[in-house]
Amino acid sequence: MNKELANYLFETEALKIADPGQPFWYTSGKIGPFFINTHFLYGSANEADVLLQEIEQLADRPEEMPPRIAALCLRQFEQNLIYNAVIKMAYRMLEDIAAKVDFISGGARRDFFFSLPLAELLTKPHLSCYKDGRSYYSLPGEPAVEILSKQDSPIDNQKGLHIADIVTVASSFFRLWIPQIERAGATMSHAAAVLDRGQGGAVLLAEAGVSLNTLGTTNAEFFQAAVDMEQINSRQKEMCVAFLQDPDKYMADFLSDNPGFISAELAKGGKSAERAQLALDLGYARK
Repeated sequence: MNKELANYLFETEALKIADPGQPFWYTSGKIGPFFINTHFLYGSANEADVLLQEIEQLADRPEEMPPRIAALCLRQFEQNLIYNAVIKMAYRMLEDIAAKVDFISGGARRDFFFSLPLAELLTKPHLSCYKDGRSYYSLPGEPAVEILSKQDSPIDNQKGLHIADIVTVASSFFRLWIPQIERAGATMSHAAAVLDRGQGGAVLLAEAGVSLNTLGTTNAEFFQAAVDMEQINSRQKEMCVAFLQDPDKYMADFLSDNPGFISAELAKGGKSAERAQLALDLGYARK
């Protein structure tokens, strides 16, 4: 990962590193030392939230979503230096790959921050994939049409490039996006993401015949570079690397070293208490 992208991640708070004594709660009921919201590279958390709300409001009008969101992304591309730089990095990375595929796909919702503008810039049709199994095909600047079966599919026997915001263990790919594309008669030959969390997703995709390209990986080398750039301290780096090596061991070790953590989180109330109770309910922690 180049320093420019690393700085953007910290500047927009797309990547946040926890204090050593106060890890982040994840929706799974587990804890970890860093949190990534790649879509904040749109420019800021506030700007990204506005676009996310627009995507959500268009959920019941999926035919209108691709041209509307692509237009907003391209306007931001022209106006925001960080988003402009990130999209240009992705364009350069994908230009040759795009020549080998017939369409670009993205999954609801955060993938659309990157898949839709890049489909426009690379002049490729876009397949908008929803978590309920719906797929909508659109040409650049035009309304989308739902693909109801392989028989009426405009991508039958075609190859696609799926652009995601981030890859962790690629669960969304195998649970949602790859099967969805295959039901439409196509194959996902390539995938791309802004970030790879370095937790095995790239290997799993390669084993499935999908080549993954990313702008960077949040691995041990990255966190050492962040120390060198004075974005984080050595203790934060150590806990991030420990988490990458074994997330469950990281959690077990932290709770062992901080026996009062769960009780303190329960006492806070709100989301902290909800996540702590979930950790207890699922057996990830004890009081």
